[in-house]
Amino acid sequence: MLECPRCLHALLNDPTTGLPPAQCPHCGQDAPRGPSLASLLRPGALAPVLTRTQVTQTLDYPAAPRATQDPPIVADSARVESPAVPEPEAAPIAPTSAVTVQPEIEVPADEPPLPDEDEFIVPPDDPNDPTLRADHEAFDDTPGVDAGPSFARVAPRAPQVRIPSWHWAALAVLTGVLIIQMLVADRARLAQDAAWRPLLERVCGALRCTLPAWQQPQAYTMLARDVKPLPDAAGVLQVRATFRNDARWPQPWPSVSLSLSDADGRIAGARVVVPADYLEPGQLQSTLAPGQSGQMTVRVREPEGGVVAFAFEFH
Repeated sequence: MLECPRCLHALLNDPTTGLPPAQCPHCGQDAPRGPSLASLLRPGALAPVLTRTQVTQTLDYPAAPRATQDPPIVADSARVESPAVPEPEAAPIAPTSAVTVQPEIEVPADEPPLPDEDEFIVPPDDPNDPTLRADHEAFDDTPGVDAGPSFARVAPRAPQVRIPSWHWAALAVLTGVLIIQMLVADRARLAQDAAWRPLLERVCGALRCTLPAWQQPQAYTMLARDVKPLPDAAGVLQVRATFRNDARWPQPWPSVSLSLSDADGRIAGARVVVPADYLEPGQLQSTLAPGQSGQMTVRVREPEGGVVAFAFEFH
């Protein structure tokens, strides 16, 4: 069944064609093509609408007996009989084939009320609520702080501890002391290195430690040399040599290797002359300063076969 969208009257279908009228018979409004949403939401609106012919064909029941009304009671003295009125006979209904009626869709007459908007709104958590705070702390690594989503979470930075300046000063002093100890402990080897010796001299000058003498035999330069026999001693040769220290630092007196050769160039005799052989006992601990000259004089036995050549080498 359709409903007029203007006056909201029901528009019955034509019993002959079964179609709704083209216009509303009450207000003349054009009838809608189909049922409106409002008419479908009404209770019982989804029940099928039957035409008068369908109702007549469906309700094939015998006519119910019409109830008779008793005449009023009148006193015997005044009883008057009214003429009887014949009852109209019911028109017979032609039997037709039964029409299957679809079951009605039950629509609740009273729809439940819509919930209030406040029921859908979840109130914000009170940060001061101890119960909610305990729940948050149970699922949060950092109690009392909203961690947020995992993709936006930033690892907390550790608080920066400021190191006092005197710590750095103490560290520098200890490092310097350690370096000085290493230099002093290994000064005997480092003192023979031209790059380290100046530093070691300043360190030992402050700490009052001693350094071994600089040893660079190749820095000695031979100034004069002479080998000749002694006139008052047969078979004895007197060796004399003069040398100079050309090194940067003082050096101890050198050891000299003397070799004597015959006429054929063969070494007839050799000897290493140490400082104790040509110095006085009081001069053994002395050194030759840079540019200072020294002299060596020793006596050696002449080898058999005669000596015609000699060679010196500093050690």
